[in-house]
Amino acid sequence: MFFAYRFTLYPTKQQVLEISQLIIKNYPFLKDKSVGTGYDSWFAQLYEKFRNERKSIVNDPEVILHKRKKTKGSEAQPVALKLRRGGINWEPPFPEGEDEHSMKRHKEWLQNRRKLMNQNIELTEVRAQYPALFNFEQIIAEFERILGVDSSILVHFQHNFHQVCDQILAMGKAKESKKKCGMEAFLTLLDDEFNEEEDTANNHDEIAEVAMALLPFLLKSSAKDGLTQLQAFVHFLPEKSKTPKQVALEREQPFPFIIVEGTLDAPEELHLAADKQLICSFRGNLVTATLGLLASYYVFMYNYPVALNSMFLYFQKCILQIHDGRKLPSSVITFVNDIDRLSNSAGP
Repeated sequence: MFFAYRFTLYPTKQQVLEISQLIIKNYPFLKDKSVGTGYDSWFAQLYEKFRNERKSIVNDPEVILHKRKKTKGSEAQPVALKLRRGGINWEPPFPEGEDEHSMKRHKEWLQNRRKLMNQNIELTEVRAQYPALFNFEQIIAEFERILGVDSSILVHFQHNFHQVCDQILAMGKAKESKKKCGMEAFLTLLDDEFNEEEDTANNHDEIAEVAMALLPFLLKSSAKDGLTQLQAFVHFLPEKSKTPKQVALEREQPFPFIIVEGTLDAPEELHLAADKQLICSFRGNLVTATLGLLASYYVFMYNYPVALNSMFLYFQKCILQIHDGRKLPSSVITFVNDIDRLSNSAGP
């Protein structure tokens, strides 16, 4: 009797594949001599062996189940085939907390999202169709829905970024001490050798704000200087010489960016802008605004601009651990390695 009967008469493709691999693993001299995996012929022979053996079986219930058909004039009824794939429980009960109306809304959301992705709708049209989306909290909430996360993405972003702030500051100080790059204006906000007047220690949020402002200088593209990249990232209005709407209108590039009314250490109101218009206004700080900026690229379907590609990929892949098919640029890999080196040298 065929030994496999004691297991199954209808092995899956994966099971036959595993048997074929085990045969040549335990008996290498049985390996195929032709080009291929070495077990192709065994796979085909085993498959046919099962099929041929089933032909001679007349009293096995499982074989009868697959073979029986209703013939004309016969009183024997065909046995129903086993349900497969979606045939099993094809209309399950609604998930907990859901009903027909809420499930319909979920489907509509996916359909609308697909429309937004495929039709390349302009920002003005998105505003006309989804006015409630032009709110900072709703942009973050939509970002969380896109990622499918249950916890606060803002808390996750802040926590992970705080872990590398000291290393970013150390890299910024070392670079600025060698060559003036424009970072000194931010470094003087901290209680260190760049600011001898302050006599109080900085808290974690203050350190994070300065570290965020330094990133455009440390993760810059080869064709742009740090100040140019900073301006592509955030526009400060310390003296309110212009309104945020004027700044948005004057920006030639359509990509989202941050507008800060006030200074880094004393922000009054922050704005996200793109396509010569304001997206939303809110209270907060640069770290919070940065997550909103990253979220707006996902929500409104913008590609990362070349000037800020390295910085956004660092946020995406290293801070938020959002992985896709894109590879990290060599500049980001070097940056991450430098952070790890500084972390290891600092010790526990």
